[in-house]
Amino acid sequence: MNRKKQPLYKRIIVKLFGKFYYFYVTNFRRDIMKKSLSLRRGECNHCGVCCKGCPNLLKNNDCKFWYRGNCDNQCLMFPVFPYQIEFNSEDVRNNCGYYWEEKDKSWLSKNKI
Repeated sequence: MNRKKQPLYKRIIVKLFGKFYYFYVTNFRRDIMKKSLSLRRGECNHCGVCCKGCPNLLKNNDCKFWYRGNCDNQCLMFPVFPYQIEFNSEDVRNNCGYYWEEKDKSWLSKNKI
C-alpha cells in the first residue's frame, strides 16, 4: 500500500514503533545490530539529509557531536536496517551512501530483523 494513502495516525504509529525498535536494537541488541551492519555496504557522504530536523545539526550540515564521538548510538549507527533508507524521505533515498545487496536484504527480512 502506498504510504501517502494511509491515514496519518497509522503512519505516526509505524514511525514511532520504528524509532523505539531502533533504540532497542542499538542499545540492547547489539548482536542484531552488528549482523546488519556487517551486511551494509558503502559509506556516509555526510550530506546531512538523514539528520534534517535534528537540533544538533549546524547550518553547514555538520553535527555538533558527530566528530567528537558524543552522538547517541542511533545517530552513530544510522542506518542499521535497509528499510530505514527505503521508507525514509526521497532525499534520504537519493543521497544516502549506504546500501544492502538484495540477497542480504532478503536474509534480514527472513530472519525478522
